[in-house]
Amino acid sequence: MGPAGLLIFAVSLTAAGEKVPADPVSVTMVAVEARREGRAQQSFGPGLENVRRALASLDFDTFNRVQSAEIPAPYGEEQTIHVNQKYTLHITPVAQLEDGRVRLRARITARSRDGSQTVNALDTTLQIKPGTQLNLGGLRLESGELILVISVK
Repeated sequence: MGPAGLLIFAVSLTAAGEKVPADPVSVTMVAVEARREGRAQQSFGPGLENVRRALASLDFDTFNRVQSAEIPAPYGEEQTIHVNQKYTLHITPVAQLEDGRVRLRARITARSRDGSQTVNALDTTLQIKPGTQLNLGGLRLESGELILVISVK
């Protein structure tokens, strides 16, 4: 038997048809508390005018803004947005696809009630076309669910 060989593969962060632009992408996040209160019509609180359309198809009748932020996000660098005392959004632009969509890694961390531990509540990769909005949801709040509306430009 001959000596054992070592095979090393270089892993690229971008796939075929993707590029990593030099300029950062602008990421907008609107955090919304969504509740079911039995209203006949959906109610949207102040500050939700720009995301109302993204929320309207959801199975909730009351929406209130928790937090909003717009940040520059350089490709390959994780940026952090504190949503509230419990949740934090970590966003990393990965690459731009040939059709203009931006591939983002979105990770939401949650703190334990006593603040002693932080865990990943959600970790996903998004492909989003500039000018459109995507919802990330299913995270519990005391009186509803947290929905994050994400967009890029």
